[in-house]
Amino acid sequence: CLSLLALCFGDTKRGAVLEGIHAEGPIINDWGALPKIPTDISLRDFDHLLNSIPRLRMMTISPQLEAKIGYKRLEALLMRNILPALGHDKTAKESDILGAFKTASLHKRRLHITHCFNVSSFHHREPGLVNFGLAAEFPHLDEYAGIQPPTIELVGDLEHIHPLTLACAVRARSAADIAFVTDAVQEPVQGRKVMYNGRHLEVSSTAKRVVLSGTETLAGSCTSLIKTFEFLVNKLRVPIGSAVRMLSETPARIVGLDGVGKIAVGQRANLLCLDSRLSCRKPLSRVT
Repeated sequence: CLSLLALCFGDTKRGAVLEGIHAEGPIINDWGALPKIPTDISLRDFDHLLNSIPRLRMMTISPQLEAKIGYKRLEALLMRNILPALGHDKTAKESDILGAFKTASLHKRRLHITHCFNVSSFHHREPGLVNFGLAAEFPHLDEYAGIQPPTIELVGDLEHIHPLTLACAVRARSAADIAFVTDAVQEPVQGRKVMYNGRHLEVSSTAKRVVLSGTETLAGSCTSLIKTFEFLVNKLRVPIGSAVRMLSETPARIVGLDGVGKIAVGQRANLLCLDSRLSCRKPLSRVT
């Protein structure tokens, strides 16, 4: 499967372009809807895993599990210029998370948080990943000295995160620090089913979410970024420029994509023509 993917990277002749891989795991503490696999991976085996994944740009990793081995695997990602994204960890302690940030600061790198709010936690006395993700600036305390607030990822399907929570997040953080994603894995066709790693997934009765069959466990969405854009501008009153930035320029910058994400000389010209209601009228791909 990975060898087939490697043949597709950077192909601009077939519409959407596969630019790289974000691996959610395997070093994660809480699996959510992901299939469970062993997490007790030695540094040697972890290096072998990294060598086997082509064009790996980002990997989600649990600060709680990393703290147990001195953040050695997180450091391996940093040494390879792969972005560590903290996530899938609902019970990580403040000290676990701070250790990950301090490791990144030694490499003068900034961390990211995978789908903030989902499979992570917020607490008013015992900070979790969400607390760190909402902070535009850290308190001037000794334990926070020298570390930078992370960039964050938000799933904009209105199913993973309530609209009120999204409103709080986009006002707490800058558009330069937020990357919206769809988490889409299926078209919005009610009842459609698919097999994934030996498990049955299906589109919900509302055709807005994908769940593990027979449960309410979220396994993905059915939305598109243009729908997220419309919601941000029309319902959350986010300025058009800021909404565009969170859906294009910021995600591209976070994972180090060159040539995409903004309109500028030398950039790949993927454009959308919108009508007065901000609905997409026509996509223009690779125009000059």
